[in-house]
Amino acid sequence: MDRFGSFAKSDTGKAALIASAALTGVFESVESFVLIPKISKQAGGHPVFDTAFRNNYEQMKAFLDALTEEGRDLFQHTYLKMDNLYPFVYGSFFTLALLRWNKETDWRASVPLVLMGFDYAENTCSAKMLKDGSVSPAFARFASTMTNCKMLTMVTTFALVGVAWWTDHKE
Repeated sequence: MDRFGSFAKSDTGKAALIASAALTGVFESVESFVLIPKISKQAGGHPVFDTAFRNNYEQMKAFLDALTEEGRDLFQHTYLKMDNLYPFVYGSFFTLALLRWNKETDWRASVPLVLMGFDYAENTCSAKMLKDGSVSPAFARFASTMTNCKMLTMVTTFALVGVAWWTDHKE
């Protein structure tokens, strides 16, 4: 990990941090302001199931039942493809930020990797539900747990990056 820490603190690492931050912003903007609202509209206003904290079986079933064919196509072939690349993009940004702004290379730099794991598990659940067109109560609980874990790990990651930045820049 020290090699990665050295890279993150280099000028090239700084450029990679800036580039990954910009890409993270672009991905988040396209997903949040374009794709998710369009998919939700195609599902009668139901929230997209991988964006809702504490989603349950009834909500996921209602979303799937209301989702139009156009919405299903947009979700499967655009949103999920983009959302399978996005964790790598934001994971790179968060990891580089933690490696650059923390004095020591330690466990904190691995938290974005855990976040990515939850996001990929959630994406796999979404793909399965869309492919099947249905969801069982047990699978809905698992998918919801992956979303909840992703969201909680995201908040933890934001906090770690914020503290690292603050500590690095207050001196």
